[in-house]
Amino acid sequence: KLKYLSAIEPNPEFAGKFHIAINSLGISYDVVQSAFNKEFKFEDESKEKFELILFSHSLYAFEDPHGVVLHAIKFLKPGGKVLVILTGAGSTSEFMAFVESISDPNVFSLSNAVNDFTLTTEKFTHQLKGGSLKLVAPVMDEPAYDDIDDFVRKTNIPKCYETITFYLQTEYSGLSEDAREKIYRMIVDRCTLIDGKYFMQHIISGIELCLPGGAGLPFGTKVSK
Repeated sequence: KLKYLSAIEPNPEFAGKFHIAINSLGISYDVVQSAFNKEFKFEDESKEKFELILFSHSLYAFEDPHGVVLHAIKFLKPGGKVLVILTGAGSTSEFMAFVESISDPNVFSLSNAVNDFTLTTEKFTHQLKGGSLKLVAPVMDEPAYDDIDDFVRKTNIPKCYETITFYLQTEYSGLSEDAREKIYRMIVDRCTLIDGKYFMQHIISGIELCLPGGAGLPFGTKVSK
């Protein structure tokens, strides 16, 4: 049973949303408004050790996701685990590659994007190879479905553009009419119709990371799968 939860979020808007969501659970919690990097530490050291640390679609925003996870391991209790949730396959990469192909590289380039949505499970687990320490890393894949019915039916505009903008990592409404139409066709062709509504199907992977005995690792240590 979950007894205590600590969320780390640098964005004040999202931190506020965490407060509202977690408070509804009726458990003890903290929301720390901070970036998670190698200098990060909790003000209350008595709350520094956890049985489970979760990175849910957040590693895309880190320059060194491999190093971030290794740093997180030192906050585990003995026998604790890190659970990483990532896109199992490049569901957004084709859309983003198209946007890049029609963009001025000084305006939009995947190499300069804030978030790396090319980070897939395969790419991340590959980064875990080559070290002397053995990291237990079983992977579980599950299908996920994003409701894009309004987008396909062209209703509830501009609200329906939010998910597509997330896929593209650029404003869909700011693209040319021709580019929007091509992306629209690409997405519609990949839709799944469920109970009369259109969904975008993709794969979500859960990667369970732990060390035998749950020992912590110094930041920057290389491990192998």
